Amino acid sequence: MHAMRQPMHERVGSVASIPNGSFFNTQHQDTARAFYNESEHQGYCPPGLKKDCVSVGKTKVWQLGHALPDSVVRYRLPRPLELRLGPPPEGHYYARVGADLLLLTQDRAKVVDAIENAVR
Repeated sequence: MHAMRQPMHERVGSVASIPNGSFFNTQHQDTARAFYNESEHQGYCPPGLKKDCVSVGKTKVWQLGHALPDSVVRYRLPRPLELRLGPPPEGHYYARVGADLLLLTQDRAKVVDAIENAVR
């Protein structure tokens, strides 16, 4: 599999500054949806959530440009999916909240970008 080219972002100090909604591209979206459409990943629910965990994401609990409330349960993405997406920018991490995949800042868990309904 070919590595995805990551967009270049302006650096502020040692952390990339990414405008809200500008990181994930069509290739990221297609990669995430294809991953969860593979038979071995269909119906995957992170530990601790009920079997129907996709329905948890039907009520959007996050807002672009705002920090996730502490009460919102988030999970790191499976390592194989992280490898397919490519590394997140410095100072950021990927997380799953319900059916959505988010790019969050490590310091405040601010939602920088999202792939909505990646898990169906």
